[in-house]
This record gives sequence, structure tokens and C-alpha cells, in this order.
Amino acid sequence: MINYIKTILYLVIIFFVLLILKRNLFPSTIFYYESIILLIIVIILALILQKFVFKKSITKVEFFAGILTSIFLIYSMLITFPALSKRSISLFMLNHIEKNSYKGGLTQESLTKGVIDEFFLNQKEIFRRIEEQTFSKNIVKKDDKILITKRGKVINRFNNFIILIFNLK
Repeated sequence: MINYIKTILYLVIIFFVLLILKRNLFPSTIFYYESIILLIIVIILALILQKFVFKKSITKVEFFAGILTSIFLIYSMLITFPALSKRSISLFMLNHIEKNSYKGGLTQESLTKGVIDEFFLNQKEIFRRIEEQTFSKNIVKKDDKILITKRGKVINRFNNFIILIFNLK
């Protein structure tokens, strides 16, 4: 059991240290995919180390259970914190309100204008989302127009289904 927990802790710590270093030394615009690729690399390295270095110190069952748990834990943390924090309009609004709290608060109109100007225009979040969706092959650009692909339609329909069944409208 101790080896199982150690495996999880080591993989999670190594992954996040490498991700932080990578993002600070070589930032890219598409965080999600680069973090998934790094996760795959870390898991492959862990498998190699297990095969040639640590083969006697931990059982295969503990090791593979630790790897699976680490993958799910890291993925959960990625989609909950770093990926969401940059994409969330709600979190951006909180930050914008706090930055402007010295003014005694914001009107709804000034908050709306601030979010549109800063989040969508200055930070180019629409451009970033177009780039992500193009990279994901959910949309294509054709003759200066943006079109949804078959893959994008499937994802959109699935999302609409989730919205419907959980009454998120």
C-alpha cells in the first residue's frame, strides 16, 4: 500500500513540476493538449523506469494501480484547475471586479464592457478558442469562413444532450 501511494505522489509531483517548468520556459497557446502529451511522456518514462530500475522494489499490481490512479488524478486536476481558470468568464469577472474594487465597485454595464474589452478583445480569447477548435478538428476555416466539422457536430450534439438531461439551460 505504501508503494502504491508513493507511486501516485511521485508521478503527480513529477508531472506538475515538469508542466510548470515547461509552461514557464516554453509556453504555448494550447495548454490542454500539451499537458496531455506531457502526461503520456511521464507515464512512458515511469514504465521504462519500472521495467529497468525499480522492478524489484514494487509489485506490478501496485505500480499499475498507482499509474492508473495518477492518470485519473492528474487529469481531474488539469481540467478542474489550470485549464478552467484561464477559460472561465466567471473567474475572469471575479478578478476584474477585485482589480476595480478601489473604485467602490462596478456597475453591471462597466463590468460587461470590461469583460468584453479585456477578456474577448485584449486577451484574444475568441482567437484562442478558434485555434483550439481548429487544432481539435472541430472546425475548419474555408474562404475566410469558419465551418463546423462532422466531429464538431458530434461533440456539439453530445454537449446539447448533456445540457438537456441535466437541465443546464
